[in-house]
Amino acid sequence: MSNDADQGWKSLLLIVAALALLVGATVGAVVLFSGSGRRPASLPAASGRPSLAVLNFENRTGQPRYDRYAADAAELLIAGLARPDANLALVGPARLLDELQAMKRGLDSLDRAAALQLARRCGARYMLRGELLAVSRDIILKAEVTEVDSGRPVSSRQVAGLNGQNLLQKIDELSRLVREDLRILP
Repeated sequence: MSNDADQGWKSLLLIVAALALLVGATVGAVVLFSGSGRRPASLPAASGRPSLAVLNFENRTGQPRYDRYAADAAELLIAGLARPDANLALVGPARLLDELQAMKRGLDSLDRAAALQLARRCGARYMLRGELLAVSRDIILKAEVTEVDSGRPVSSRQVAGLNGQNLLQKIDELSRLVREDLRILP
């Protein structure tokens, strides 16, 4: 029985640690990317670094219980890509929301063309869109990076085996793959 209690406490501590990391990543992303109002569209390109707009992930599993994973995935991926040593300028959520309001669009109504238009308005060189997919019993986290000006896919990466205990691990794996594809410093 003591073993069950220890396992229960370990599970609870893991959940609390994951929630603390999620809250910290969200607060950090908001502070890092919110800025004060609108920035000129040329700002990311002017930095000399490639710029990336990370859009929301879509839950395409057909299972509502994964809606929360999809909602958290973009924020966590931004936190994974926002490293001081990375040669990447990220377009943050606040900027994306400002431009969506100016376009009189919502996140739920973004097809590929509208997503490219949004990324272009934000001055991003690349756009990342993601989705959660269900294949048989496996949940897959997929991300596609597109060059905004040409609309050409640059990379498409996926990580499989997503479950309730490993979202952070899978996001870290996916951010590493995206950094490799964009030739960003580790």
